[in-house]
Amino acid sequence: MINYVTPRLRSKFGERAFSYAGPAAWNRLPETIRQAQELFNKLLKTFHSQNLITVVILVMFCCSICKWTQNHDDDDDDDDDNL
Repeated sequence: MINYVTPRLRSKFGERAFSYAGPAAWNRLPETIRQAQELFNKLLKTFHSQNLITVVILVMFCCSICKWTQNHDDDDDDDDDNL
């Protein structure tokens, strides 16, 4: 289980700093909650990577359609010149 290191403080005031309070709060969470958070993060990364692949495929598909359309529009323009 991950425990984050809290920075050494010189005063009580430093406990309010996010760099201290964040790791300290995480370390105080029950282990079951921390395990659930780690599973959530893993599933979220998997979800985003799968969606990223889908987005890349869609972008490539759209680009190929645009290029195909441009090529055929150029062909149609040439046909108009022959009239």
